[in-house]
Amino acid sequence: MATHSLFATTVVLSVLPSFNRKSFLEVLKNPTKEFINKEETIKKFKHFSLELYQPTLQFLLDNHINTNLVISGHFLEMSQKHTPQILEILRNLVDRKLAKIVANCYFSESLTAIYNSSWWFESVKKTIKKAKEILKIDLRIVYLEQIFRHLELENLVSGQIQTFLLRQNSKKHLSFHLKLSEFRRFNKEEVFWIKEENNKDCKFYFTADSHFFDLNGNIFQPDLGQAMRTCRMAIGYHAGEFMIKKQTNRSRQSHTIKLADKPNLSNFSSLEKATLRFWEYGSILIDSEYKHNPNELTKELFWQFSLLQSRNFYYYLSKKLYMQGQINNFSSPFEALINFQGIIKSVEIMLNKNP
Repeated sequence: MATHSLFATTVVLSVLPSFNRKSFLEVLKNPTKEFINKEETIKKFKHFSLELYQPTLQFLLDNHINTNLVISGHFLEMSQKHTPQILEILRNLVDRKLAKIVANCYFSESLTAIYNSSWWFESVKKTIKKAKEILKIDLRIVYLEQIFRHLELENLVSGQIQTFLLRQNSKKHLSFHLKLSEFRRFNKEEVFWIKEENNKDCKFYFTADSHFFDLNGNIFQPDLGQAMRTCRMAIGYHAGEFMIKKQTNRSRQSHTIKLADKPNLSNFSSLEKATLRFWEYGSILIDSEYKHNPNELTKELFWQFSLLQSRNFYYYLSKKLYMQGQINNFSSPFEALINFQGIIKSVEIMLNKNP
């Protein structure tokens, strides 16, 4: 059997949260109203597991397609509780060396790496722990939204993680290796805090955008069945294309990439940037209170705000999806953002009343 490559097709598996609409008036009347509709989230997960996640994984298994599966800990947890047949397919894919499991943040809040690296680090660790508990495997690869020198990778690299997978906005696959101390050398200053025994070689793999499939994106298409057939065709096509390039030694290219000190937000829309600021502010408020006063309120807020920071929320900021009539939670991307403003106000009110 051919050796699995991190330049293979990449499929993202995560839970799509159902959000409760919450106006400012509702905030003032009832600030403790939950932000996440738990029952609806479970109901939709069960439905999409049968219609979307399970058929896709079975397609990968039946057709012997090498795949990177970027999975959140929450997806594994929900599968264990509600759709254990998905876990069986995952185990088969791993056992047959058809899939490498890549750790995402527990609630897919991968963008926290941009503004709250400690939250991101702890969330990735939870997914690694959950994979060990449920799948009985040690995850050695972590998914990253971006790489920049201020990202505190030493928190992961000091353990068993030295390999990172990213999505490349290009048709080409790229990779490079770099010592941790070189990666963290921002402002051209000496990296004195990384000891020699922890100065490991970090490996970064950028998979081409055309080989990257976030399955939840199909949920917002007019015809889910047709969207899935198209998705599976694309996965099969690019898997075949990749194997041809691999056999002719054209799939792997090692590059030298200039690293920025800070994250790059140029590809984010104004609504997405505003959401990042709300996420950053709310995460700092909740994280601080949760660590110093871990009572029932702060634990619940931490859980709900983790889900609120899911990358999936950006679907609700897509003007294109509203124009196609595919979003039901909110009437417009602007209402989705205003709803988040109300959530932040709720968090402030509840934390101010927290004993």
